[in-house]
Amino acid sequence: MRRPRAYSTGYAAAAAALVTSAYPDDSPDEVTYRLVASALRTDADHRDDVSGWGLVQPLDALSLVPGTEVRGPANPFTGTAAVAVDPGSVALAPEAAADPFARTLTLMAGGVLVGTLALAGVGAVVVARRRADAPASPSEPRVGMLDDARDDATRMLR
Repeated sequence: MRRPRAYSTGYAAAAAALVTSAYPDDSPDEVTYRLVASALRTDADHRDDVSGWGLVQPLDALSLVPGTEVRGPANPFTGTAAVAVDPGSVALAPEAAADPFARTLTLMAGGVLVGTLALAGVGAVVVARRRADAPASPSEPRVGMLDDARDDATRMLR
């Protein structure tokens, strides 16, 4: 089984050879600086024990213009040491604990109110139409099925 470091060693060596061929007058320290200063890492000012100075970016190393504003290790081009940037601190104040369902409950209550009003409106329309279809005053009393049965029963008794 091959160790993962075996691949990274070959990759870093190839990147160093590429930078050396592009800048043949650079010293080994300057080539190393180009590779390390342009590497992709979580903290631009420091190395860590997990990823070292980061992931080598050969194209960025080739296009790096060494100067005092480049963050990373000590710069052999300018003779300046690494300058750590203080990210500062941010104090977060917790928000007032708002009920996460307050808006949902408000919308639900509004929906129930609108639905109730709509149902009441439909009921009012139905009642108004039935009253409009009914005669104003009945001229003769309505005879129902029980009235017919009562009349038949009373005829038999007479």
